[in-house]
Amino acid sequence: MSSRFSLRITSGVHDGEQHELEGPRVTVGRKPGNSLCLEESSVSGTHAELLIEGGTVTLRDRNSTNGTKVGGSAIDERVLAHGDQVTFGSVQALFEDAEVGGAASEAEADAVGSLSAAALADSGKRSRSGFLIVVAGILLLGAGVWVGLGMLDGEGGGSALPVATVEGDLLDGSGAFEGESSAWTNDGAASVEFFNSRQAAATGLNGMNAELISGEQACLLSPNVSTRGGTKMVARVSADADMAVGARLGVRFSRGDGDQGTVAWSAVMDGSGEVMVEAVTPAGYDSAQVIIEARASGDGAVSVDDASLTSAGTGQGAQELGGYAFHLLGEPAQSVCLTKISALSLGGLEVEGATLTGALIEKGMDLSASQAGALSLSVDAALVSKGVASIGESGHQVHGAEFEREGVTSVLLGEGNDLVAIHWESPAQVRARREGEGMGLEVSLIDTSFRLQVDFKEERVHAGDLAYAARGAEREGQLGDCLGSWAELLERYPYQEALVVEAEGARGRLVQAGMLELQEVRAELERASFFRLVELYRACRSQAAAVGERYAGSEVQEEADALVEAVEAELTLLEVDLDAGEVSRLQAIHAVLKASDSPKLAGEVASYLESEFSAPADGGGE
Repeated sequence: MSSRFSLRITSGVHDGEQHELEGPRVTVGRKPGNSLCLEESSVSGTHAELLIEGGTVTLRDRNSTNGTKVGGSAIDERVLAHGDQVTFGSVQALFEDAEVGGAASEAEADAVGSLSAAALADSGKRSRSGFLIVVAGILLLGAGVWVGLGMLDGEGGGSALPVATVEGDLLDGSGAFEGESSAWTNDGAASVEFFNSRQAAATGLNGMNAELISGEQACLLSPNVSTRGGTKMVARVSADADMAVGARLGVRFSRGDGDQGTVAWSAVMDGSGEVMVEAVTPAGYDSAQVIIEARASGDGAVSVDDASLTSAGTGQGAQELGGYAFHLLGEPAQSVCLTKISALSLGGLEVEGATLTGALIEKGMDLSASQAGALSLSVDAALVSKGVASIGESGHQVHGAEFEREGVTSVLLGEGNDLVAIHWESPAQVRARREGEGMGLEVSLIDTSFRLQVDFKEERVHAGDLAYAARGAEREGQLGDCLGSWAELLERYPYQEALVVEAEGARGRLVQAGMLELQEVRAELERASFFRLVELYRACRSQAAAVGERYAGSEVQEEADALVEAVEAELTLLEVDLDAGEVSRLQAIHAVLKASDSPKLAGEVASYLESEFSAPADGGGE
């Protein structure tokens, strides 16, 4: 049986849906588990409820963030009538009563017409003084409503404080959020949006509000403004966040080429008050943008208002080493940017959910994260164009701008004097993707400590020594030592392009030569197997062992050792088979000699069988 009462959604993603109202109570909200679940950002987790009793339906707001309205007016509680327009946040619906329908609407229209006619007729019978009293009352009431609208919002909240003007605000006051439209936008990647709300106002009549349930994120973005390297930027916002919702303020620095940039974040706050973050614009960036982000560990809301971005002159926000500048951005630091001679090298280096501390060392900077997590960063196109490589469990590998590799402990970016390395201890998975002309890196970091290295003087000395040793070992025929020195150079010190090229070339050439020698031994082994030549088997075994000795410590030795083992296995089987045939032949000869009455010769054959094969002369028949 169909319910008498229903709600028909007339806007948003649920537009056109018809929901029958059954039972004594129907809950409306964004959280799963509500009787009517509306997956819209403006709808609170538990937004409202409808109480059905007899022939009436009472709509009651449940302290929702963006309010419940009937016919455009905010309500706390209202008995609904057929045809009422109901709004939950920004979702509109039509309340319908099947037993009333069109007839009720006609009757109501007649009643209104009769009431209006009666009122008009009655007004003509009233005295002039009474009419003046009524007009005066209306004027007084109108004045009161005008004051109320000027001082309060239409939902019973708001602020009487005037909007303060921030001197030098680069956002031109758009962060006051007055009016329905704003130059600010919601990040499309976030799961929830901020909405203009009078209840969120700290000053003036409007602010921005987001209501979240556990696991959701909201992100509000200001317009971009111009900046340049060395300019100190200061962002501020008034915020009020529930305990279950953490809010933070950021300044994102980016470039005209549209890369993702790097962000200086404030600390996460819950509670109310002003949030501020300041950062010096790193070299290579030419625009700045304010970000307001909220993340929910439980259900709750955040309100923000009076956001601004100002320039505070120039500042020194980096630690410098050998032409490189290390920028730790945020308060506390949550991202790192590396520049060289007024040009960007690495940007947006963050460990997910962690704050960072950095200590300048002789070779670069040691960084420590407050917790382990995914490491991500952007690499400038100029650095990518000069080469990308990694070091891991299977040695040194060269890559393009897109790759994926397991077991990595270092990533090398660039070459020569523009070389940057990132090191960590525990092998990790690395993914690289194109970002315009540059590259984005993601590392599944297990460690909380890692290093940015920009100075390679010591490593290049070690590489030179290993190259010298490798060349000498090859001249002396110690090919295993030669290959070992080149391998160590590639695994530990691949920081000089010329030596890396020489090492890879020498290793490839020598390994190929050793494998060709073993291939020749295998060809001889096939001939020995076909003709069952014991002595050729033994020669192949000796040749394979000699190759292994010359290439000791290399992959060629591993192949040679495996070949020696295979030769020995085949030779053993052949020798057993040949011995069995020889024993049978000699036993037959012994039998003939014995039968021909040649005991002396028969005895000699019997003695040979016993000494060489430990076999009886008569085959065990007697």
